[in-house]
Amino acid sequence: MFQFKLKSLLLDYAPLSLAVILSLLFYVIFFELRIVQTDEAALGSLMLLVSMIVFFLGLDFLLALIPFRWIRFTLNLWCLFLLFVLLGYQLTRGAPLDYALVHSNFSEMFSRDGMNQIFKVGGIVLFSLLPLSIMALTFIEYKYRTFSKTHFELPKHLVWGLLLVALNFVFLFSFYKNPNPLYAFSRSSISYLHDPAESLMRHIDSPEQFPILRNFTASNRLSKKPDHVFLILMESFSAAFVEKKTAEDRQITPFFNSLIKEGLYFSNFYSNSMQTERGQTATICSVIPSYRRKIMTAYVEDQFRCLPKILADAGYLTHFFQAQPDLKYDNTGEFMRRAGFQSVLSMDKNFVKESEREFVWGWGLQDDLFFKKTFSWLDQLSDSKKKTFNVLATISNHQNFDEMPDNQKYLYPKPKSFSENYENSMYLADEYLKTFFEELRARKNLRNSMVILLGDHGFPSGVHGNLSNEIGFHNELFHIPLVIWWPEALRPARIEKQGFSQIDVAPTIADFLKIKGKTHFAGQALPLTQDEASAKARAFPILQPYDGVHLGAMNYPWKYMKSLSSGAEFLFNLEIDPMESENLILSDGLAVDLAALKAEVKNIYLNQRLLEENRIFPVAH
Repeated sequence: MFQFKLKSLLLDYAPLSLAVILSLLFYVIFFELRIVQTDEAALGSLMLLVSMIVFFLGLDFLLALIPFRWIRFTLNLWCLFLLFVLLGYQLTRGAPLDYALVHSNFSEMFSRDGMNQIFKVGGIVLFSLLPLSIMALTFIEYKYRTFSKTHFELPKHLVWGLLLVALNFVFLFSFYKNPNPLYAFSRSSISYLHDPAESLMRHIDSPEQFPILRNFTASNRLSKKPDHVFLILMESFSAAFVEKKTAEDRQITPFFNSLIKEGLYFSNFYSNSMQTERGQTATICSVIPSYRRKIMTAYVEDQFRCLPKILADAGYLTHFFQAQPDLKYDNTGEFMRRAGFQSVLSMDKNFVKESEREFVWGWGLQDDLFFKKTFSWLDQLSDSKKKTFNVLATISNHQNFDEMPDNQKYLYPKPKSFSENYENSMYLADEYLKTFFEELRARKNLRNSMVILLGDHGFPSGVHGNLSNEIGFHNELFHIPLVIWWPEALRPARIEKQGFSQIDVAPTIADFLKIKGKTHFAGQALPLTQDEASAKARAFPILQPYDGVHLGAMNYPWKYMKSLSSGAEFLFNLEIDPMESENLILSDGLAVDLAALKAEVKNIYLNQRLLEENRIFPVAH
């Protein structure tokens, strides 16, 4: 009798039954993988169970208002599919999916690399099961009418239905720690579409039409100028692994470590955000990244005067190379051409021969071959005596960091964790970097070259239970290495006591090349010595555009962040608390100019307004 009633109940409430089973199954996996803490497990399971029942019973009531059976079935199926995707994302990433991530990267999701990443996250087996599941559920619906049943008769059950709808709103807006991913995704959607910073952004302005327009003048700190500049943006190259060793006492980035001794090294250098597109625009244009949409896709027609345009006007040949083959991804090709690069090239079929396909893995051509092909192309320039500015964007060290050939897994031949995969990948990217310098040193015409090496952004490695750069705002998302290598004129030094960021790179290059004129540079030229660094240190912006949006500023060792979704504020002293475990925002007597940090956040709002109103730089210039 009990078995019969249970079977009947499961069939009558099939969508709810499947949702509860899926949710509890995934939550057990979360617990086993320690994505949730032990003391959260019992309460989390209870909240998940209750909220799932409330959600699908409320949905049942709303669907009862629709007279068409197959529409009810389709909507039920869509909600189950959405739940499956959201649970799968949360399982692999360790946090709920943010609507802003989907909105800002929607077109990229359907590119080759985007689809590959989606399948990588969800698993080919799971995605292969989806069409079979849909067919099976459609057959069950056709035969038993299981998914289109309604359990509310109007007006008899109107009160119960309205109560369930009200309870859903209570769960949606009152219980932010509820692990139900449907509520979390809904909250992030509402937060994005009704931006809590919109009013702040609209109220921050300047009486000037172009408030960040300024005259840039070189400092003449160096008597010599480089003939060629190579700016290498290393994919996901995190400072957390530079000058570090494995448990077996092997250096993770031995070659990069050797360059530190030969160049100007900044141990506290940061990306202004956490994504390649944002790292590139901050570095090349010295503009604060957008926290809403991407500059390359949403604001590509705005007027900018980026470094390549400035240098092209000064007579330099400007080239952009990327190892990833698709220049349409993030609209990179169009943006870089508009930014002033005279040549914009990727390692597509025009560069990679069929016999070289084995060297294309992950997101593109492995870095060593990419460097060789870049120099081969430069060798063919008809005017080889002209000075050049070259930006190279690598790709080998890209998430999920586990697609390298087995014979190139040098640190851990059989990696057992995400961290070991990441260390393997960092070591390999470092090993490939040798090829760049071998090619450079082999060319006498490039002897007077300045090389700037930095990460395009950092990447978490599970230190804070996070394996995704779209989640949180911990230091590992932003902390990247920077070394400027120019033996012809630059004295080696370490800048350790102050912090600087990507928006300082373009002004630094312009300063070394003795360029002057109108710019919109948000940064400043980097110091050459520790004493100079003390005088130049000031706050710079950092932002996480996803996970509810976190905007902040740093003036090392102080880091300030504010969550737009919750309004919570955070303040950390990274020198004494590198793990960011103690929030000092309410502490008294701290040696920090908190007002200056908050003022830098206001600059993020102003910058966003200028982007949306195309007021970064005037057309006339």
